[in-house]
Amino acid sequence: MAIIHGFESTTIWKAFVLNALATSIAIVFALYIKMKFDTYVDIHGNQIQEITNPTSIFMTFTVTFVATFIAYTILHILFGYGGGQLTQN
Repeated sequence: MAIIHGFESTTIWKAFVLNALATSIAIVFALYIKMKFDTYVDIHGNQIQEITNPTSIFMTFTVTFVATFIAYTILHILFGYGGGQLTQN
């Protein structure tokens, strides 16, 4: 059962937006977790703390979303990609 009604993947563009959204969320989460486990060391061997701020997370999400959406659009134009993402009513 969908929480947000009226935005099912019934058109190519809605399917692309939903898929780009899912991909962006996954990539941002993966990058955030990766950054938490990364250790940075300067040339003297001192450990440097990595600080992540909300602006960085938002910008990563936005850039990833736009890049993914553009990639899906190019794939659709070149290869007809995305038709299988449509729901059947």
